[in-house]
Amino acid sequence: MSTIILVLFVLIVGATGIYIWRRPQASQRGRFYVFRCTRCNQKVRYLAAKAGRGGMCPRCGERWTLPAAPQTVPGSDPDHASYLERIGERRMPANSRALRASRRAG
Repeated sequence: MSTIILVLFVLIVGATGIYIWRRPQASQRGRFYVFRCTRCNQKVRYLAAKAGRGGMCPRCGERWTLPAAPQTVPGSDPDHASYLERIGERRMPANSRALRASRRAG
């Protein structure tokens, strides 16, 4: 009986060690890069691990390759101090404003 418990203990410790060794590092898991879409100027945030892969703008559908190096985004506030001031100030391309206005009217 004690042999079975000892074998189970060794297996559990070994599985835990393998899990800890193979899991993603916290620095790679939470690091994000930011850049602006070249077509509609939408701010796009992506995981650093996805840099160099293909991507698509969630607003306009423009396809591009995610930059490998982070870009500085003008007007970004890393401390989020001015978050309440910027609520509702989402940048929209001029043609989408006209399209939205025409949909409301007709």
